[in-house]
Amino acid sequence: MTTDLDERLADLRRQPHWPAAERTVILEQVLSTDPTPDRADIRLTSSRTPRRRRAAVLVTAAGLAAAACIAVPAVLPAGTPGSADQAAAVQALHQLAHIAAVSPSDQLGPHQYLHLVDVEHQQALADQPAVESRFEDWIRADGQTWQRRIERSGSGPNQEEVWLLPPGPQAIDGMTAPQYLDRLPTDPAALEAYVRAHSVGSTSADERVFVAVSDIVRRGLAKPNLRSAAIDVLAHLGHVRLGDVTRDSLGNPVQSFEFVDPSGRPGDIQVLMFDTRTAQITEERDYFHGKLHFTRTVPVFEVVSSVPAGIRDTAIAQK
Repeated sequence: MTTDLDERLADLRRQPHWPAAERTVILEQVLSTDPTPDRADIRLTSSRTPRRRRAAVLVTAAGLAAAACIAVPAVLPAGTPGSADQAAAVQALHQLAHIAAVSPSDQLGPHQYLHLVDVEHQQALADQPAVESRFEDWIRADGQTWQRRIERSGSGPNQEEVWLLPPGPQAIDGMTAPQYLDRLPTDPAALEAYVRAHSVGSTSADERVFVAVSDIVRRGLAKPNLRSAAIDVLAHLGHVRLGDVTRDSLGNPVQSFEFVDPSGRPGDIQVLMFDTRTAQITEERDYFHGKLHFTRTVPVFEVVSSVPAGIRDTAIAQK
């Protein structure tokens, strides 16, 4: 038996799930089929301006217990590849990906709409005032969206606008249209290669993928096989650890995951909370220098048969 600590850790550490050589081959295959990214490809990251974005069935008790008991070296720094908390996150993400694969997706009929309410709170930061936002969307199957936006900056009055967003493959405030999602690979390795090649911004490649995958999964428009693949991509990233939150602020049972990069973003944490019954994201939080800076919750997620007349009559068409 070796007594060298590095060799012992190397022996205990799991082999990489996706070797670098295989990544390169898949990336070349992806790029050869889509050598020129279109405008929608680049917009994998959220476009809402208030947020300080980075430019980003129940889980069985036995399954979570197994994830918590993985035999890996506990002496590695938290959040680094190979550490105990990352290994637990990997196991929990694979379980969540399985839930996503078997959960039913919302199939919108010709006269149905996905009705969403998205509530965001951004704390004051430096010379920027606090911002409170509420976005209410009615999304048609082809991606056409009626949106009511209510925002308040600092102590100012509420500002309300009603928009009509066109259909088609485009990014809409961190939520891509169904047609664009349908173009994405559903194999986890190919999806990660595609996202790495077509997304921009953030401090590191892993963070860029984390933010882009969040945008793909958010709001349930991705079909089960794509949501499953996207969640599996998170399991391949470094700096993703298992969080300790088990209920979101709305009371939903969740499994939380945190992206931490002590060297690239010291004191910052990005948190995703997935409903353990559906694998949908129900809440997100950003911590800046150790303090909660941003939250997003989704109190309403349902399919409806119409858009309110008042919204249709007042919506301003956007290009």
